Amino acid sequence: MSRNVLTSTVYHIAKVGGICNIDTSNKQMLACGNARQKYAAYLEERKVKKTQAATAWKRKAVSGEVDKLKTKRQKLETDRSHC
Repeated sequence: MSRNVLTSTVYHIAKVGGICNIDTSNKQMLACGNARQKYAAYLEERKVKKTQAATAWKRKAVSGEVDKLKTKRQKLETDRSHC
């Protein structure tokens, strides 16, 4: 939080006579709940993307290794056929 917002919030709490005297509307409560749900969805999406990226990286590494082995096999077969 920025210092200005924090100071403003503390001033408002003192002005109304304490944290228990702050009015919260239904609209404010819903907005807070919606923001929390959006954040949770964002975190879950980020987790899924990270997992997918790791899987893709592993798949690419294995694919590269397979290509190397195929190339090596072809060279060996070519050398064997020349003998």
